[in-house]
Amino acid sequence: MCSVGRSVVITDCALVSAFSPLSLFAMLLALSRVAAAARRLPRLLHTSVPLRERATRRSQLLAKELTKAGSISELVRMHADYRAGIGHVHMPTLWHKLSVLSRRSEERLWLKTHTPQLASLCDHTVELLPKIDMSGLASTTNSLALTGLSGPPAAAMWAAVDAEVQATLGECGANELSRVAWAYAIARRRAPDLLDRLSAEAQLRLEEFSAQNLSDTAWAFAKVRHSAPALFEALSAEAEGRLAEFGARELSSTAWAFATARHPAPALFEALGAEAEGRLAEFNAQELANTAWAFARARHDAPALFDALGAEVRQRLAEARAMELHSKFSSEGLGSTAWAFATAQHAAPELFEALAAEAQARLNEFSAQGLANTAWAFATAQHPSPALFESLAVEAQGRAAEFTPQGLANTAVAFATAGHDAPTLFDAFGAEALRRVGEFNLQDLAGVTRAFRLAEHEAPELLEALRVEGERKRVP
Repeated sequence: MCSVGRSVVITDCALVSAFSPLSLFAMLLALSRVAAAARRLPRLLHTSVPLRERATRRSQLLAKELTKAGSISELVRMHADYRAGIGHVHMPTLWHKLSVLSRRSEERLWLKTHTPQLASLCDHTVELLPKIDMSGLASTTNSLALTGLSGPPAAAMWAAVDAEVQATLGECGANELSRVAWAYAIARRRAPDLLDRLSAEAQLRLEEFSAQNLSDTAWAFAKVRHSAPALFEALSAEAEGRLAEFGARELSSTAWAFATARHPAPALFEALGAEAEGRLAEFNAQELANTAWAFARARHDAPALFDALGAEVRQRLAEARAMELHSKFSSEGLGSTAWAFATAQHAAPELFEALAAEAQARLNEFSAQGLANTAWAFATAQHPSPALFESLAVEAQGRAAEFTPQGLANTAVAFATAGHDAPTLFDAFGAEALRRVGEFNLQDLAGVTRAFRLAEHEAPELLEALRVEGERKRVP
């Protein structure tokens, strides 16, 4: 008798000799993997658990085992080992674990370079999707979105998810509707028919929605840029009377969503402003910046809120400075806060002074768009900050190629309007604009022309090129 491991026995050694060494090795390897997988699960057959309960216990133990995977590659191997025992109840757990692991940078890199290895898992999920309940389907869809998985395996799975969600929307609870909408927004998946149906279904059920459900649904439709005016109208009416239930995240996110969707909701914004004003201490740095941005973008006049926002932001920046630390505001948050106060035309010289000091020390963190927005905001607010503009010029001139045509135009106009002399920056921007003049629209062409003339910066070749391009674009 020939034995393999502990649990696999081959009773005829003559049969073994009939295989080639290569095929025998492959067979032994497969058998050893099955045996190893079996050993990893407790052997319940030798316990006192009643026979009728053993299937349930094994299913629970398998789900627990899947959560122990330390990497995506290990999880993929476990799926291959346990595939025969993995059922529809395990898929939400498996995909949740995959999404958690994919948060780590090294795992996300592995995912990008080993996508084909997930084909079997995706195919198996598609096979089991019709058996997964609505809560599990929403969870799986969320996890798929968070992994950022792409390529043929993901495309096939998304197509199956689309069909399954469409077929079961009527069975969704409020939480599932909100989570599905959120997942499609995170994945930036265009599914107009599905989103139209989801919008119609949600409108019938808004009274069942929690504050988070209301906020997340508004955020999702704004993020995915799906037009849903009837839904936003219904969300506005429902949310307006329930803002006391909203946390800081929901208040900020709701304001952001309506501003981004450009859906006019003056009564809602009035209520949001009143609710947020006394609770800004609960907001984190990003929520403060997003709220300021949303009210400015929506063009909703809220002087009391902006006074309170300015005081809160100044306090946070001062506390960080006292501890010799960078504040918790991101570079984008600093730029958007300055942009919001300038756009709202809300005078806040002490805030701009604090923002200038914080931004100046961190300009290398700013995107080209962030640099342009910051320069525009300080120029528009007419807040003199020569040290900041000097640092902005140095940072921007070495990164001119990163700016969009609009960014080049707006930054040049900002420096010229502020009266800050920056010849090296204008040389760099002029060379970049000349190289890409065909990309500029009429407004940006006019902006660059105006900036160079206002700054009295000599650039005859550029100005001629801008004139010729402007004439060419005006010809019908």
